[in-house]
Amino acid sequence: MPNKMLKDEQSIIKQIILLAIPIIGTFLSQKLIQVITTFMLGHINTNALAAGGLFITFYTLIIVISIGIFNAVNVFIARVIGTNQLNLISKYVIQGCYIAIALSILIILGLWYAPHILFSIPEYYNIAPQVLILSKASSFGVPGTLFYLVFKETLTALKLPKINFYVVILSIPILIIMDYFIIFILKIDDNMKIMLVGFANAIIEWFLFIGILCYCFISNKVKPIILKDITFQLCLPTIKNILRLGIPTAMIFMLDVGMVLAASILTGYFGAVSLSAYQISLQLGTIAYMFPMGISLAVTTLISHQFGTNNFTEIRKIFKNGINLGLIIAIVILLIYIFFGSYIASIFMDSNEANFNAVIHYATIFLIVAGATQLFDSILAISNSTLRGLGDVMIPMYYCILCYWLIGVSSMFILGFLLKLNALGIWLGLCLGIGCACILTFIRAYKRCFSVTLT
Repeated sequence: MPNKMLKDEQSIIKQIILLAIPIIGTFLSQKLIQVITTFMLGHINTNALAAGGLFITFYTLIIVISIGIFNAVNVFIARVIGTNQLNLISKYVIQGCYIAIALSILIILGLWYAPHILFSIPEYYNIAPQVLILSKASSFGVPGTLFYLVFKETLTALKLPKINFYVVILSIPILIIMDYFIIFILKIDDNMKIMLVGFANAIIEWFLFIGILCYCFISNKVKPIILKDITFQLCLPTIKNILRLGIPTAMIFMLDVGMVLAASILTGYFGAVSLSAYQISLQLGTIAYMFPMGISLAVTTLISHQFGTNNFTEIRKIFKNGINLGLIIAIVILLIYIFFGSYIASIFMDSNEANFNAVIHYATIFLIVAGATQLFDSILAISNSTLRGLGDVMIPMYYCILCYWLIGVSSMFILGFLLKLNALGIWLGLCLGIGCACILTFIRAYKRCFSVTLT
């Protein structure tokens, strides 16, 4: 009996890892695409680099919200797979595409008109034209991005996330070639180069969608499932169900990103040294977070499969092992920050810079706090993913509003400004907000898994 239980646990851990690895690879590859775009814009001029950084920050927020909405497609498809109702998969795919079309219109309008606000802000007036050019050109890729997300979530629900990873990897050399040709070969003015870089990004977004779509219709494994009982009729109840689960999930993601942006703004009040150290620790923390995030999305898929048949025995095992894996990764990351933080941080700066020692000193301290925050964030992400797989998203959203903004942001202000802890106080406030959300969400996820009657 103990041997059988051990084998069951090992089997679940293996499932989580095999599902999570390509998801993590996809996240890292997409982050690399952003880095490549920023790097290439930096070779045009300083304004182009600043405009690119601002645009990517805004566009990332849009993508994060969209991921939250379309993750609901994953949940519903995984559930119908769990109940062997494969004929319903095409319905969720098609209705997800209709949501993508409607959302694309709203996002494109935002990308065309929102940058005009920058012209009225003195600090951004000089780069506003470049942001507008890049935003308009990149907007042509929005429908491709959202369609890609629908099919990406579909393949993840089918336990085929490696296809998403392969397509993203293929897109990277294509982007490098296009951007290199635009920046270094073409003899055109700088604004035209910025516009063409935006179009190159749009082409890549469509490439991702077309690549994943081609696989779906070529694969003998996926094609029969996608096309089974397919109908293009608009189904408002299905769309309503997707949005009922997707919008609160998107709100959770947005509240998280919003709190981090608030921390960046508040840190700026303590000078360039503190802000530079914060940005180094934030970038490293963002990359490290992709590992527990990948595990959490794998947990969502596996729990959704089991929830379709109300198999809470397996759900408990997935939840427990997901938390354990997340904690192990977070502890490893914390130890890396403790022992190698200063060395890693130094990679981001030229040692001849006047403020090099001060920035690295603060960055090393911030990384240790970031590592502690990662412990809470890993448990939080996996607990949220568990609840999402169980269809429980509204209460976790309220937790995030309470903990991120009422506790987290207010703590940043109190610790940073009133108690004079400066930028360290901002990081501690961030940690406190995430920690509170972690405790509340974990308790609810635990009760939801071990007490089926919870509402």
